[in-house]
Amino acid sequence: MEQYKLKNPVAIIIFNRYDSAHKVLMQIKKAQPEKLYIIADGPRDNKPGEKEKCLKARSIADEVDWDCSVQKIFSDKNLGCAKRVTSGLSELFSKEEAALIFEDDCIPSMSFFEFADQMLERYKDNEKIMLVSASNKCFVPGAKNAGGNIKSASEDRSESYFFSNQVQIWGWATWRRAWNKMDLKMKDWPLLKKQKIVNRFYKKASHRYYWNSSFDYVYNKHTNSWAFPWVLSVWKSGGLSVVPKVNMVKNAGFDADATHTSGKSIFERLEAKELSFPLVHPQKIEADSHMDLIEMKSRIKDAKQLPYPFNMFASKAKWFLIGLLNSFKSFRR
Repeated sequence: MEQYKLKNPVAIIIFNRYDSAHKVLMQIKKAQPEKLYIIADGPRDNKPGEKEKCLKARSIADEVDWDCSVQKIFSDKNLGCAKRVTSGLSELFSKEEAALIFEDDCIPSMSFFEFADQMLERYKDNEKIMLVSASNKCFVPGAKNAGGNIKSASEDRSESYFFSNQVQIWGWATWRRAWNKMDLKMKDWPLLKKQKIVNRFYKKASHRYYWNSSFDYVYNKHTNSWAFPWVLSVWKSGGLSVVPKVNMVKNAGFDADATHTSGKSIFERLEAKELSFPLVHPQKIEADSHMDLIEMKSRIKDAKQLPYPFNMFASKAKWFLIGLLNSFKSFRR
């Protein structure tokens, strides 16, 4: 069977992990894209030996041995995950109308390349569709398919994909028109929170608290994330994701060097599966609320938080104590 040749450009987001970045590149190589963007952050000054690790990771650019234009978007200094990813993708989309995007630990199945190409073409002028995901986290724990792998709750449907309010970025694709709506600073969050934007998507108090507290956490700069600002940007634009009926990406980055996936996760067991062609398209463009609910339950379980509302009380107590400690330090000065 002839290998599919990718039509759209690809971006790899790397940092200091050569081994995982190399694996992603080797998978991309099979699809032979004509354009490859490598987005890399600089080393942190307080991390001995990281400069060498970053240089080693960047050496994957020298491993591109097919007919391909390689664009290096490298930062000399450390910008942090949020600024580096956002500025890197903004530079990419200043030159390209659409692209596939992989972080250095997300290894897609081969059929995702063709799936992404077809979706990028089919929905390029539909403002409501804002991204195409390789990730499908809609699974019921314990359910397995005939091959013994974790079975997606959507695997048996006749359509090849569905639409979702969820925003999954473990291997994804999007358009310039969508990325232009990205607001890293989340400047509209106070108003959107007042308008209860999260309530449009979730009925359960625990689910609403998960998202409201996460947005608060990022908005108040307690963590360095571009993913939650991207989710909010999609939601406030009324956007939807395209999600394949099977999971099409393996996250191989659950290790000590990972930025956000260094702990155990129920999602690390998900394998990348292949999707059959020709594609069967859904008849309606609307979010599948049932699949979104299944995904949300998996997300809550993976967060390993105390049950709601105890997690809310614990969080309030934590930030109250931090405030007291900061006040005490200021008083001592």
